Parts: sequence; structure tokens; C-alpha cells
Amino acid sequence: MDRPAYLLPPVLTPMTSPPVSFTLPGLTLGCTSFLVYEPYISAFRYSASVCRDVSLLLNEPGQDNEFLITEEEVREIGIIAAGEGTGINIHLPSDGNFDTRENARLFTRRICQAIKRALPLNPHSWVLHIPVMACSGNGQMPTDDCNVWTRECLEEIAAHLPSPDMLCLENLETFRTDILNPLLDDTPYSRCMDIGHVWKDGLDPVPLLREWYPRIRMFHLHGIVGRDHKSLKLMSGESIDSVMHPLWKLGFPGAITLEVFTTDDIATSHAILLQSYERYLANNASQPDLRPRGYQKR
Repeated sequence: MDRPAYLLPPVLTPMTSPPVSFTLPGLTLGCTSFLVYEPYISAFRYSASVCRDVSLLLNEPGQDNEFLITEEEVREIGIIAAGEGTGINIHLPSDGNFDTRENARLFTRRICQAIKRALPLNPHSWVLHIPVMACSGNGQMPTDDCNVWTRECLEEIAAHLPSPDMLCLENLETFRTDILNPLLDDTPYSRCMDIGHVWKDGLDPVPLLREWYPRIRMFHLHGIVGRDHKSLKLMSGESIDSVMHPLWKLGFPGAITLEVFTTDDIATSHAILLQSYERYLANNASQPDLRPRGYQKR
């Protein structure tokens, strides 16, 4: 079997020169490891040149992890990250499910293999989807049995990490917003709040932001137009400000990943966020000016 298309060498798509780095005043802005259509190493090199944090996507390593990133690729990416001073978070495999105890066991084994492979990169966070379609009853809460074996699997996964709070459970679209609560109650795990998934479901993320903030270690941010993972230019300024202004006010210490997959989408999204910051300054004159030296209004 061959690797997925996005991991293959490009066809008539030469590497472009990196644009100016994308940063945000007072916050850590990150990007995905596939802003360009390149294999792991060259794609990561590009992403690391434009953002302070990179989400290394290990989403689809195959049924038997046959497409999992190699040890050689991990070593080279580690060298690149060290040279650029770039932080790394890992998006763990998502091509499996916890629908049955057997599926959960097999999926957990593959996730733990991915963790072992990526550990030399010293990621600050590990993001995990919890797909439970079959045992959630048409969008309802999973059964008690499903939660039991999923919690058992999360314990095994977390045991492979330097600290269990590094494991970030991500909210997914179409699922109830409280579906992760039984897995987070009385556990040390964190949240990755995907704001784009909340928007895609037609919901207001602000109440969830207030409720979830103490457990949030990372954010995913992307625009919606039918499909998600698009530029933030598609979203209203009010929608952007409602989530970004609290993060500036609170000084969110984690990473905010622009979960888009083209250089145009990250460039236009970054411009939208800078505009939001200008509005934040205008509406919060008493707040300290967190703009870095050399910041210029756009």
C-alpha cells in the first residue's frame, strides 16, 4: 500500500519561499505541518519557518501504522525544530474508533506506537479525537460501557506520556458538546478546544469557552464555508473577536493552531487576527500593550 496523497512528493508544485513569519502579540500562534504539498520533512521545514509552533499531523498512519512517520523523519524534524526554536504538538491518529472494546484496544495500540515514535520531539501537547459514533446513539451520549473502556484506553495512552495533562481531548463536530465530560471528570487530561468545529455546528463558542477554559491547553481555529478548515476571512469580525479578545485579556499561555492547509489560508487568517487585535486595543485602552517591538499596524 502507498502513503496517503498528502504525504507523497509533490507533482509540479515546487517549494515556494517562506513568507514573513506569522506571529500574534501576546499569544503563541501555530500552524499545521502541511501548509505545502510536500513530504513530512520538507513540509515541516516550511511550517517551522513561518510559525512559532507546529502541529505535526499523524492523523492517518494506516490500519497497521504502515504510513506512520519514520524514525529518520522524526530525527530530521527534531533538528529543524531545534534550529528554528519551534514548539511542537502532535495530532495523534484519528483513523480509528472506540465504538467497541476490541476497536478501542486496537486503536489504542496504534496510538501508543505513534506516541513512542514521536516522543523524541518533546512535544508540549498531544491532541486526540474520541470518535464514538456507534456507541453514542445518533449523536447522544455514549453508553456507560463505552465510557468505561474508553477511560481504560485513555489511561493506557496517558501512561506513555511524560505527564497525563499533556493529553488533549478535542471536541468534534456533530457530537454533543458535553460528550467528553465523562472522560474528563476526575481525570488529569486537558482539552483542545476546536472553535471551528463549534462554528460548524452553528453554535456560539463563547459559553463553552467560559466553561472549558480551566482545562484548555490548546485551541484549533479555522473558518467555515460549508466545509471547515478554511480561512478566517470567511468569518465575521464579531465572531473572531468574541473568542480572541478574551484570550488576549487572559493571556492564554498555550498554543493556538490555525488549522488550515494552504499558505494563502494562513496568510489571510493571520491578517484577520491582526485586525481583531487592533479592535482589542481600541476597546481595552487600559490593558497593557503586548505588541512586540517592530509591530506595525496593517
